[in-house]
Amino acid sequence: MSLHIRITPSNEPDELPANFTRGARNAAWPFRLRNLVRRYLRRSAQHGPWLLVGLALSVILNLYLLGHGTASLDLVAPSERPGSGIPHPGNHHPSHPPGHHGPEHDENAALISLAPTLPADWSRSALAAQYRGLTELIVVTGNAVFWGNPYDMAHVAHGESWALEPFQTESDVAGFLEHIRMGSDMLAQRPESLLVFSGGQTKPQAGMRSEAQSYWQLAQGQGWFKSDNLWRATTEEFARDSFENILFSMCRFYELTGHYPRKLSVISYPFKQKRYETLHRVALKIPETM
Repeated sequence: MSLHIRITPSNEPDELPANFTRGARNAAWPFRLRNLVRRYLRRSAQHGPWLLVGLALSVILNLYLLGHGTASLDLVAPSERPGSGIPHPGNHHPSHPPGHHGPEHDENAALISLAPTLPADWSRSALAAQYRGLTELIVVTGNAVFWGNPYDMAHVAHGESWALEPFQTESDVAGFLEHIRMGSDMLAQRPESLLVFSGGQTKPQAGMRSEAQSYWQLAQGQGWFKSDNLWRATTEEFARDSFENILFSMCRFYELTGHYPRKLSVISYPFKQKRYETLHRVALKIPETM
């Protein structure tokens, strides 16, 4: 099933966000404590002894902040992995095994903020100029994690080569392979497209492998990518459900190209078509017609 949706251009700025601050909440505790003291002083100004104690604490905290406050913030600067061509979430190139990414699937889990992954000079690079010409996003949604030998066709079709859910069987593997092959073929046929394999680390038994990374490795091992198309195939390794498959893939497209796609093609199962067209499309405010 291939779902085609047009996405209107956005007036969002074309620059990626500045360096993202991680750990700021823990690092900024003196600021919060100082503010608590100040609020207390405003409410308790009539109590003389406590006022003196509060003033002393305020002076001590301000002296501490002058010497240590700003230096305690941990700024995470995006960097490109040495020897890699295309930066990737977690500073990993799509052809390398992934590092740590987000929590396991949990509907009640809080969505964490992610640091930008592209180097500061990315927008001025020759490769970025190539990506800016892409207009279509092709998303292959992951449904399992492949952990076998990606270079052996007979091996990839075996159920034991996949980390499956209890309701999945070896008969489902043919569908996974069909989705991967279809995405690779569409990439070759559409020179202005970016192929994104989408899916996070959803299987504890697969360790650090993500659905997206295993799909990419399988396609590369089977020779389904043409050499001149390889740079247009990447991964998004954080999605935990079909909505995040679309949302995070669009963010990945924007990260590489500097703009949102004008056309979206989703490769998934037919029974999910209504979900994409009537729920996710509406939630993301994607126009229904081209």
